[in-house]
Amino acid sequence: MKTLYKILFGAIWLLILYLLFPLLSPFARRPIVWIAGDRLDWASRRLAGWNTQNCGWVPADGDAREAANCVLSAVRNRTPFRVRYDLVSVDAGATLSLVGTPDGRVYQLSYLSRPFGGSIFGDDVATTRCKYPIAFHPFNDMGGRDRGMIGCIRDAN
Repeated sequence: MKTLYKILFGAIWLLILYLLFPLLSPFARRPIVWIAGDRLDWASRRLAGWNTQNCGWVPADGDAREAANCVLSAVRNRTPFRVRYDLVSVDAGATLSLVGTPDGRVYQLSYLSRPFGGSIFGDDVATTRCKYPIAFHPFNDMGGRDRGMIGCIRDAN
């Protein structure tokens, strides 16, 4: 019986450490964010709804032209959409997202996760409604090259 308690006690501690590890280590967050999402994913799903056209998640070194074409097509067809651009940055995870709502509004969301010392739950998402008529502008990140990203706020970078 004593051995059963030791095994149960050890299993509980392992479960607690497994659940706390993503909060303590920035390298362990990526799989958790990929599965459950982060604050930017939650905010974009809240705005666009769950049944929306996903135009993609463009990595920091990826080409965004296909995602931009998807956004322009969704705006033209007045369908809800969302796209996420990971930006090249120095010490934090800068991300920009465009979200189209079912009523035709478009929002630009910006998110700055703090990988060193921050929590996946404590980062803020800034939401800005795009002016109507919607005018998309190309923008570049710190990498300097044109990846084909678009935003509705001119000073996005």
